[in-house]
Amino acid sequence: MRDPERQQRLLDQAREHLKKHEVVKKMFDEFDLDVDEIDLVPMGFKPMDVSARTDHGILWFNEAMLDGSFEDNLHYGVHELEHYCQQTTGNKPTKGSADGDYLGNQEEVDAFQRQVEYMAGENGKGHAESYVDQVLDHHDETGEQREDRKADLMNNVD
Repeated sequence: MRDPERQQRLLDQAREHLKKHEVVKKMFDEFDLDVDEIDLVPMGFKPMDVSARTDHGILWFNEAMLDGSFEDNLHYGVHELEHYCQQTTGNKPTKGSADGDYLGNQEEVDAFQRQVEYMAGENGKGHAESYVDQVLDHHDETGEQREDRKADLMNNVD
């Protein structure tokens, strides 16, 4: 059952949490944006085959997250906020997730690095590394390329 008031409440709580997080504040600073702009970022829930997506500056979360703990999935918001910043401050469109080598796409790498940095801060380096391993498994990364990509995605984690 769709409950727009609950969805808005969850998104407002997510915005407040993310605006206070050091990783997000650093991100917005690097893009020369005021972190309070997060209040203006269009966000919503819809059925999707991925956890989250940014489309034309709108952050979409998979509506399945409404059945669980949305707060535990805010790392997807960090990833998507990186794309929001890329899309609204750049001088050209960002490369789509289906355009070529997904994990070779620098905009995706940047977003994953930010997401993993957030995850490590929230739940520890081991949790972040486990997530990176899942991403690499999902994209069938093996061998030396897997190790290189893992190191790249974990780059912002001490």
